[in-house]
Amino acid sequence: MKRNFKDMKENKFFNCRIEDNFESSQLYVNNSFRGNYTKHAMQSIDDLHRIVHTLVKDKTCERKIPITAKTYQVFNDLKNHKYENCHIKVLSNSYAKYQLYINDQFAGNYDELGGESTLEDLLIKVERLVKNGDCTRI
Repeated sequence: MKRNFKDMKENKFFNCRIEDNFESSQLYVNNSFRGNYTKHAMQSIDDLHRIVHTLVKDKTCERKIPITAKTYQVFNDLKNHKYENCHIKVLSNSYAKYQLYINDQFAGNYDELGGESTLEDLLIKVERLVKNGDCTRI
């Protein structure tokens, strides 16, 4: 239970994080604020540990997958339309560098420089889509 808490503080989850400030820890899920937990109140921290454990157990929070050379190959193949159901558009002169499409539906903007969704986030999502069978090689 404590490992998940520590890992979430170290940003090792795809869609969940804990941010610390002087007085409290703040929980975010899918970039939405979920609550403050006072560091000096043991009950509050215990509650946060339980919530984190539940979020991981029910797969609301997904651990990041290590990015490998294979991940970059899949990324390049998606750019070159070598997968069914998924592709990546490379944009120039735009808000984002990459756009992901799943089943011909827009699924997000990704930027190399680190806006809301970074290239690392896209690579992790691509790895998960292929692993889950949502994108299949042609």
